[in-house]
Amino acid sequence: MLLLGLLLLMATGAFTLLLISENRTGTPDYTVTLFDQDIATMSSLQVFLAGIALALVFAFSVWMTTVGGVHARHRMADLREARAQAKHASAEAREANAQLNRTQAERDAISSRLAETDRAAKEAAREARVEARQARAAEKAERKAEASRARTARKTAEGDTTTTEGKPSRTADMKERFRHLIRH
Repeated sequence: MLLLGLLLLMATGAFTLLLISENRTGTPDYTVTLFDQDIATMSSLQVFLAGIALALVFAFSVWMTTVGGVHARHRMADLREARAQAKHASAEAREANAQLNRTQAERDAISSRLAETDRAAKEAAREARVEARQARAAEKAERKAEASRARTARKTAEGDTTTTEGKPSRTADMKERFRHLIRH
């Protein structure tokens, strides 16, 4: 609109200047000449009305130029504001991305610590199970030994000289031989 207004303004001004400069006769009927060519023959009223029409076209072109300039300034202001907003949004996006990266790093660190803690807990649980098995095995062996001692003590009290396998013990065998020798 600005460009069209400027073109119309220049064309109207040039046409008016050319008509004035080339038509200076003072007769009641004017012959309008442009570039050494007779365009029309006009009366004073027609010349006046043509001047008003040219003035209106000139004013319209000035208005178009002004409005076009205002629109151009508003577009430039909007463009500057949009650029500033885009720059601000870009800075916010970079900050959000940096925060996301920091959060991701923290999450990874926590995840690795959790994995280490989990591994340590599993290892401790495994060791506790092994220790519990060993303790149960020791208790079982202790109970067996206690039961064996109790059986041996009971058998000794009853006078049984056989071992737990059902065979006479060496000392029992020697005692038996000694008794046999004494009797004979």
